[in-house]
Amino acid sequence: MTELLNMLRSSLGERLRGFIALDEDEEIYESNVVVILSRIDMETLEEISRIKFEIEDRYRGKVSIKPYIALEGEDIIRRIQMFCE
Repeated sequence: MTELLNMLRSSLGERLRGFIALDEDEEIYESNVVVILSRIDMETLEEISRIKFEIEDRYRGKVSIKPYIALEGEDIIRRIQMFCE
C-alpha cells in the first residue's frame, strides 16, 4: 500500500487529504483502503482508478486494491479510524 500512497500523493497533490490502509484480512464496505479527498470529481476518480489498475497489473493480480473514496470531514472517516485502532 506504500506504493499506492506514493502514487496518489504524486498525482493528486493537495486533493489527497488522508489515506487509511486496512490489514489484509480486513475490509470496510468491501474496501481495503480509504482514500480521503478534499473534493470528489470525475477527473480525480478516474486518476485513482488508473493508479489502482496500474499497480494491480504490475503485480499480476497478486494485489487487490479496493478503495473507498471519502470526502474530508465525512463522519464515516471517524468511524473507520475508530475501527482501525
